[in-house]
Amino acid sequence: MTPNANVSDRHGQINEFSHPSEKNVTQNVTPVTQNVTSQIESLAITLQTLKQQKHDITEQILDVESKLIELCGAKTEGVTKHESPKFVVATTGKLTRKITDPDRLAELAPDLIKYTPSLNMREYNALAKANPRLMTRVATCIEAKPAKTAVSLTPIE
Repeated sequence: MTPNANVSDRHGQINEFSHPSEKNVTQNVTPVTQNVTSQIESLAITLQTLKQQKHDITEQILDVESKLIELCGAKTEGVTKHESPKFVVATTGKLTRKITDPDRLAELAPDLIKYTPSLNMREYNALAKANPRLMTRVATCIEAKPAKTAVSLTPIE
């Protein structure tokens, strides 16, 4: 993790993260008892081990899927099915499409373009600072809910 990156706590609150090599590291570290420290250490080791196992299993899954695709084949787009005595194996080919010339496409076939409203967070934050009164009205149009809290491990050398 980079120094001064924002990190959410378990309640979704944004906290500043500082790299241990920085002078102000004690400002961002919650003092803990020895018992809590050993629990944190134990859980961090468990998490690190599980993440490595997950990585290894993901690699194995990708390898097996690749072999199944090689044996069963796959259409560029669509489903191919093969039966064995115990399984029906289906491979599904997909294409992703991206608009490369939106102006020309809008001219040729405007119905092919779907405009999806999304929140511009930079403008949202600027409005919150510049016009808190308007922001209270704007906030009624926006749903905010906590996302998954990230946990990162950085080994200390």
